[in-house]
Amino acid sequence: MKQLLIFLFAAPCLTAVGQVPDYLNSSNPAMYFDFDGNAMESVNADEPLLPWGDIEYVESEERHVLELNGSGAHLYHPDANFPSFETVSMCIEVRLDEFGSGFSENLVPILSKWESTGTQNNEWTVFETDGQIWLWWTNSSNPGRAISFTHNWTAGEWHTICFEVGARAALWIDGNFVEEKIRDEFGSSSRLFRMGDWNNFQDPNYRTLNGAFDRLAIWFGLLTDNTSEAFYLGEVAVPGCMNPEACNYDSDANQDDGSCLACDVATALCGEGTAWDPESQTCIVANPSDSNFDGCVQLNDLLDLLSAYGDCDAEESPWQCGDPLGYQGYAYETVQIGEQCWFAENARYLPHVSPPSFGSENDEEAHAYVYDYYGSSPSEAKMHPNYIEYGALYNFQAVVDWQLCPVGWHVSNSSDWYTLVDNFGGLSEAGPALMSSSGWVFDNEGNGTNVSGFNGKPAGDRNVPYETFYSMGRYGFFWTSNPEGTGANIFILRSLGEGNAVAQMVYPADFGISVRCIKDTE
Repeated sequence: MKQLLIFLFAAPCLTAVGQVPDYLNSSNPAMYFDFDGNAMESVNADEPLLPWGDIEYVESEERHVLELNGSGAHLYHPDANFPSFETVSMCIEVRLDEFGSGFSENLVPILSKWESTGTQNNEWTVFETDGQIWLWWTNSSNPGRAISFTHNWTAGEWHTICFEVGARAALWIDGNFVEEKIRDEFGSSSRLFRMGDWNNFQDPNYRTLNGAFDRLAIWFGLLTDNTSEAFYLGEVAVPGCMNPEACNYDSDANQDDGSCLACDVATALCGEGTAWDPESQTCIVANPSDSNFDGCVQLNDLLDLLSAYGDCDAEESPWQCGDPLGYQGYAYETVQIGEQCWFAENARYLPHVSPPSFGSENDEEAHAYVYDYYGSSPSEAKMHPNYIEYGALYNFQAVVDWQLCPVGWHVSNSSDWYTLVDNFGGLSEAGPALMSSSGWVFDNEGNGTNVSGFNGKPAGDRNVPYETFYSMGRYGFFWTSNPEGTGANIFILRSLGEGNAVAQMVYPADFGISVRCIKDTE
């Protein structure tokens, strides 16, 4: 039995008390509106939204939502400075019962700090029209810039839209990253924040949203892919194979990462004399006594065994670049590039680990981070898939204080990097050669060629001053040992959607960034 409440314009703001859902706890939203109960007030901030016109609160077993009638009804915040931060991120769950057309009176507004008359700097709006979702913004040097997503939605479906507006603008639809663009100037807009409207309050000829809102989360800082995915799923994202018929099926996964292997495919990947082991997810020797892997045990296998009998003191071959190198309990892959010998993966020394909310800006100490890990247990952090894939992120104090590289090796410096990129056309062209061939955004178009073997991965960073993780999948940042002012030189690999260049910048010492080791020259 659904209940129906109608909020009328000029009615007092009503209060709802609830909890930020568990799947958003780690991202710590500044405000969360669950539209549950009387629903006009944020769960964790005293920031009410007010109704304009007839808005229906509808409660059913499945959802508690706010229904808008498409005839002028919308929500707004009375303070023009809300949200007050220069960088704002939001996620909304919305149902569109009608779609828009054109770019004026008949588009369907979803969220906005925008007015169609007297355009100001830093206005933005999210709307639907002609089968596309748009994030549109302004600044003085360019009055209109936008990111769009073409949808094939059916009216009445529920979808999630997440976006960020600040130093960059970025858009996610149903948990999937769409695009980002850098903004050359940004700040706070003085327009009122509105849901379901952008100009009807000034001109009744302008359309409002016909549909409903379910959840709204607001962050005063950067948004990550994992947070967008968690909002869409309504639970923490666990990537993996979701096909029960696959050899590597993961019963805990709630997001298919495309890793599924059919059993016959997995077996085909194994070499002669080996077979696929579903439990270990590796190829194992089918018969340990079959030394030459020909499928049977015979005289040749016995001769192999006898030839090795008593050979316990045989000397190992001397180490050479390209062989794994053991350090601090881990075997690092290495690669020869020109005259240099590099680690082919990021440093992962983790004596202790910090959440992104705490760093050397608080205590002037060395800190390590694992992307999207918010605890303080090194053993727990080492089980995180981002540590396994990308290693650790370090502030510059850790680069100085900790022995991140073995004896005879050192944290790469600026000169090492210039020599490295010169092998592949210099800073302006070397990006693809140094980037891994998978894992970058823009699907296959964003990946590098990795012809160097350097295998640079998009590990992202621990961002200051927002004290969050940022840009995994889009950027790989690497400290050098060269201090500069209050920070140090870094080199940046960028998804190929942003060109081939390797960027060189100075970053503040409090950031958490990857480290690569290089062998000392003899």
